[in-house]
Amino acid sequence: MAVTGEQLIQAIERRGIAYSHDLQSDLGASQATVSRLMRAAGKRIYRLGKGRNTRYSLLHPLFTVQPLYRIDPAGVPVQLAEVAPLIHDRYALQARRPEAWLNGLEGNGLFDNLPYFLDDLRPQGFLGRQIARHVGAPWPADPRRWSATQVLSYLIDHGADLPGDLVLGGRALANATRPPRETSVDDYPGLAEQVLGGSVPGSSAGGEQPKFTAFGPAGHVMVKFSPRGNGPEATRWRDILIAEHHAGQLLQTSGVAAADSRLHELDGRLFLEFARFDREGELGRRPMISLAAIDAEFAGEGHDWVATLRQLVQMKLVDATDLQTASRAQLFGQWTGNTDMHLGNLSFRPTLNGFSLLPVYDMAPMRWAPVRGELPGDTALTPPVREYGNEQAWLDAGLLASEYWRRLADEERLSATFQRIVSQVRQWLAARLANVTAG
Repeated sequence: MAVTGEQLIQAIERRGIAYSHDLQSDLGASQATVSRLMRAAGKRIYRLGKGRNTRYSLLHPLFTVQPLYRIDPAGVPVQLAEVAPLIHDRYALQARRPEAWLNGLEGNGLFDNLPYFLDDLRPQGFLGRQIARHVGAPWPADPRRWSATQVLSYLIDHGADLPGDLVLGGRALANATRPPRETSVDDYPGLAEQVLGGSVPGSSAGGEQPKFTAFGPAGHVMVKFSPRGNGPEATRWRDILIAEHHAGQLLQTSGVAAADSRLHELDGRLFLEFARFDREGELGRRPMISLAAIDAEFAGEGHDWVATLRQLVQMKLVDATDLQTASRAQLFGQWTGNTDMHLGNLSFRPTLNGFSLLPVYDMAPMRWAPVRGELPGDTALTPPVREYGNEQAWLDAGLLASEYWRRLADEERLSATFQRIVSQVRQWLAARLANVTAG
């Protein structure tokens, strides 16, 4: 009995990805017969590779091959690759030029799930949950529970203004090239109310604190804000935002690139405004991928900035100077009560052969942030580990933290309650550093 095209499709589906000789064996058919059936199947079959290394799979029944674009700093779209959603949740990427970050760990552009740099664009944090509620069923209310298929659909339909410079598909690209709506600082109270009411002005930035993005005289910015009023929780969030502003400024003066920030007091709220380093001018963009996504694809360390970057340095994907900078920032964060230095809070710019560190952000003393309405008052901190061979960096970060806490002691906008925390931490830190310098 002659082999049919449907039998060929079923044979590929069973294997997921197959060489021609595998299919010939499975079907008991000649190479000529398999080739003829493949031509007849047309676009249902997706070809991977060339020559003797050619393999075959099936496109996902809900999607076509999607162009992947980068919007350059001048606002010009550039096609980087084509992304083919395949059966069994696999994805194949054909890049226009060889770039290590595009082709993944195996270097062949084949991914067992949504490519890490696209999964990194799923809605996240506070704004992510707002987006999920806005999109509605059948998408889960928590975007962390979205399947790869749901994330892909979201990127194609709604991915015009995402972090970084990537845009997937022509529909999103058409919206990505439209000029942004201009706002001013005076609009911030209204934008805050929109966000709290369920609307999502601007792009889907991650992070758990309430925030929005905007475009105005200062360019593209991300804006965090405190609750309105002078209650204990609102006051503490004001303190945290003020402290975060000082941390970024001090890191910059110490030689660690950090996001520029400004404070604005409006309508009973404090607004902390950051210049976005993934935007340029009105329409230009710059690339950005979180360390969490990079780690998931290449290292698998899971939780620590320095441990992850050490592996990436060994793989020659990250430069040793970026490891040193991130280590300084992590030590500073540990001295200053930043308990939120997860891998999603450090980002990199993809390069031809790896990744380059972007400015540090979210460097706040979250040790004292409100938790379910409670205000932590205990000032106890665990000092960072002083590793052999890294003693000077440990001490330098501690001295920088001493300057940080001194600046906060002089900050008149901080509450009396937080000033007491500052005073106690300064004493605690001075004792630890005195013991080291005396030894």
